[in-house]
Amino acid sequence: MTDKTYTSINRAFFRAMALLSAAFITMLFITSSVIFYGRIFRIEQESAIRQLSYISDQLSYYLRSVDNYSKTIMIDASIQSYMKTYNEASYKLNALDDMAIKRKINQIIQSTRFIHSVSLYGPDKKRIATTAISPYPQDLTQVESIPEAIWLPSKKYSNTNSKKVLYCHSLVRPFYDYSTGTLLGYVEFAVPESPLSDIFLD
Repeated sequence: MTDKTYTSINRAFFRAMALLSAAFITMLFITSSVIFYGRIFRIEQESAIRQLSYISDQLSYYLRSVDNYSKTIMIDASIQSYMKTYNEASYKLNALDDMAIKRKINQIIQSTRFIHSVSLYGPDKKRIATTAISPYPQDLTQVESIPEAIWLPSKKYSNTNSKKVLYCHSLVRPFYDYSTGTLLGYVEFAVPESPLSDIFLD
């Protein structure tokens, strides 16, 4: 074998080894990248699932709390009594009555931060009482029918700035005299949009 032939074989061997090494390194890089990005994807996916679960839990908590509070107010004996008195005698609640109702409602909802206010309306859908500091000039007369609990868009004045209008979602439901089944009126729970949107920012 001549030196020239030996050199050619050597070069071919090292070229083959270099190509094989390059192919191996490339495959190793691709495999490592797939594993790495697959792990990153799983981490991101798990994080997204946890975030969605948190959002779902928070929304469920808000909705469940508002629903439970509204049911508690509907069957409260003192509020039932106020509403029956108002309806039976066309009695206009005075300042003391108004304070008593607000105090009772606040005892029930316990200054829950995501509830802006609770309002009571007569069967004619006109507001009788509200815990709002500055009542917004809007009642339920524009709502045609409220046969059961419904969520409606609403506006309220901020409790800290009476010139600021808050956009809210209100749970409105009819409630009845638990002894006769007569319609006593409606209860409204106003929840500003901001606490709801804040869930998505946490």
